Amino acid sequence: MDNQQHMPDRILLVDDEDSLRLTFEMLLKRAGYESVTGVSSFDDAITAVEQNDYDLIISDIVMQGSSGIDLLRKVKEMGKTCPVVMITGYPNIETAAEAVRLGAFDYVPKPVKKDELLKIVALALEKQELQKEKNRFEAEKEQNRYLQETILRSVREIIITVDTHLRIADMNDMARAWTRSFLPELAVGVSLPTLTSQFSRALLNDVEMVLKHQKEVKMHRLECRRSDGSTGVMSVTAAVLEDDKS
Repeated sequence: MDNQQHMPDRILLVDDEDSLRLTFEMLLKRAGYESVTGVSSFDDAITAVEQNDYDLIISDIVMQGSSGIDLLRKVKEMGKTCPVVMITGYPNIETAAEAVRLGAFDYVPKPVKKDELLKIVALALEKQELQKEKNRFEAEKEQNRYLQETILRSVREIIITVDTHLRIADMNDMARAWTRSFLPELAVGVSLPTLTSQFSRALLNDVEMVLKHQKEVKMHRLECRRSDGSTGVMSVTAAVLEDDKS
């Protein structure tokens, strides 16, 4: 279970009309959104975005100086991924098209109805939460991959990983050194069914058993004929490599 406390959604309101900005701010807070920040200019908005991670930005398009479209463009240039909702009292096709092209979540003409605003805010925040969850998943997946690679490289036993397509996906350093010296046909990227040595065919049989039954093939001995013609005996175990996110 995830014991992390959910942080309140952070919303930035940008409007140079104090009355409208304060009205939207009061409306959102009454609806349960605790962390709502209001600013009155493009410059103040950029400063706020640079200093904080917002889950949603709501901006008027028509403002003195730089417009809401300029803000949207700048936010995207900064690499911010939070949804941006554009509000305007002067809707036109060109402005709407530009807002959509720049990735605005929604484009809302004034007067904005309470229920409409709250619905858009809820949808935008839901989208942002899904994106954050995806980012967390990708970060955890990358961390798990790094940990697996670290373990793979550090152990002194020979470890060869094979994917579900029966292709050699990776080897630890010990395996790479051993295969280079004794069985060069075993290499990352090679498909096991294409290999002809007795040892490779025995490995293929073990892998197919594991994939079919999802159970470990207990340690057993395999004879390996090296590239120089000599033979050796190795103890082999085959098992499923667990992935917590699969």
